[in-house]
Amino acid sequence: MRIFETSARKLIAGGSLSELGANGRRSAFAAYGPGQLTPVQVVELWRELIDFHDVAKNWLTLCSSLGLEPDLAESNGLPDPLPPPVPSPVPVAGQAIYAWMLDHLVAITECQSDYIWLRIPPGLQYV
Repeated sequence: MRIFETSARKLIAGGSLSELGANGRRSAFAAYGPGQLTPVQVVELWRELIDFHDVAKNWLTLCSSLGLEPDLAESNGLPDPLPPPVPSPVPVAGQAIYAWMLDHLVAITECQSDYIWLRIPPGLQYV
């Protein structure tokens, strides 16, 4: 994921084209609008996924080192006092991190602009 973030940042740093012209022909490209992801937003999404991966890995490693079930520890909280560390904790596999992330990510199926909160309620327009 870190490689994808780096390559996306390099793409943005290289600039972008909005219009081309040669031999009497011209092509113009539409700018980003509502409902479309910008290159910066794509990089930010990669960063959020990387950060979430690190959080999931740290949480699963902590639970493994204390011999706790991650789902129960998440819903009930860590016990107080903490149990003693396990002598040989099970290493956290990439597949376990992936499964944990899938269980906690929320799917977004649509995106729309909503400016309803910017409207001024009737009666306050002349205050």
